[in-house]
Amino acid sequence: MSSSTTTSSAVPSKVFLNTGAPMVIVGLDGQLIDCNEAFLEIMGYAKEDMLSQSLLSITHPTDLPDVFRTMNLLLTGRTMSGNLFKRLRMKDGRFRSMNTTGWVVMDGQQPRHFVGVVVPGAVLSATPSSSPKSAAPASSSNADSFFSN
Repeated sequence: MSSSTTTSSAVPSKVFLNTGAPMVIVGLDGQLIDCNEAFLEIMGYAKEDMLSQSLLSITHPTDLPDVFRTMNLLLTGRTMSGNLFKRLRMKDGRFRSMNTTGWVVMDGQQPRHFVGVVVPGAVLSATPSSSPKSAAPASSSNADSFFSN
């Protein structure tokens, strides 16, 4: 492998790790694969704890339909990137509004994983008024059927 190939392939990894922009890599199954320090800072998690989470477990239940819709558009190639406003649950249980831009990383013709860049917004209360009890979390069967498509 030439040094220019090695250098060029290392650039995305260095950007991911060293950027001040919160970034996350999510598997096609919704499991968090990796995140950078900036994402850990805004979420309040240690890396090991953060990576034990799934996108479904940290997304506000009422935001899940939009997340599924955007992921479907990305996976089917109907859009190259998706922008989405959503709320993510931080380590302390409060939700934080986020403006996210995500895309699919391909391996040839096959989707490999999602990458997201996050612009953090306001920290919201974890009280029932901002986390409605009437909002039912996605059932695992709904999530399983989405991620298996």
